[in-house]
Amino acid sequence: MKHSQNKECPLSAEASCDRTHCMMRCRWCNPIKKTSFARFHDAHIDPGGMLEVADNMNHIVFLLEGSLSIRFNDAEHILPAGTMVFFSRTEDPQITAQKPSLIVWLDFNNRVVFDGQDCLAELAALPRESVPGFAVLEIRPAINYLLTLLRMMIRNNEDSRCYHALKQYELFMYLWQEYSQRERIALFHAVACPRDDLRAFMLNNYNPNLSGEEYAKLICVSISTFNRLFCNAFGMPFYRWLVKHKEDDLRNALTCGMRDSKELARRLGFKTMPSFYRFCRNRFGCSYQSLADNLAAKPQSVGRPKAK
Repeated sequence: MKHSQNKECPLSAEASCDRTHCMMRCRWCNPIKKTSFARFHDAHIDPGGMLEVADNMNHIVFLLEGSLSIRFNDAEHILPAGTMVFFSRTEDPQITAQKPSLIVWLDFNNRVVFDGQDCLAELAALPRESVPGFAVLEIRPAINYLLTLLRMMIRNNEDSRCYHALKQYELFMYLWQEYSQRERIALFHAVACPRDDLRAFMLNNYNPNLSGEEYAKLICVSISTFNRLFCNAFGMPFYRWLVKHKEDDLRNALTCGMRDSKELARRLGFKTMPSFYRFCRNRFGCSYQSLADNLAAKPQSVGRPKAK
């Protein structure tokens, strides 16, 4: 007996422009920002049943009732009721129920940022020598209450991206309020530093107004180190990636029906309209109006061939 929403990356299901499930039509659901993903799930698992989670995601597993056997790094760990554990997207634990078990888990691929600061960055500077490889934390009452409300919404088929993203932020606020700094680094040590997963950090905290130097400062490295890490993660220099990102965002937004040129220019980080119009001509070989009209008629034929 396996419980899995989809072993493939759930982002593949977010490719359409449908926003009908979003109550607020917020930024998580708009067609320009489609890279961030956070989703809560719950399941009852019988003894011997396995929990199978999505690939290429980080996971926080909350065991509300029962007992779980977790095989991880060639060792077996027993997770008792009322505890939680974290696994990074590069880890592949085998999770099996020993008793009838009630589980809530969060799949996410993003770095959570409060007020422009990666909330895990403070943990990166702390010594890791004595951090356990498998940390289990008790579920505190505030988080237990949050999970209870979450389960009610999940049962009511609440599936809007914004709801799950906001609840992820709320969860992380409780984690910072209820647990010590040492407990947090024990839980998240595998992904504490943004450079541990630079691709996820860049994709989910993308800001078209930030320079390479400003991104380097955010993750506490020099610009030369940032450029090296960036090329290793994306296979291209930062400026080339930024231009390609803007091309893709503009194409997706126009395909999804957005036509306000001033709003598009603002969202894509252009400070003046002439610079936005020059970008359209330089990158797509036509004016903005022609680009918008052609994408509405023949989305697949617009723009120059992509470089291989």
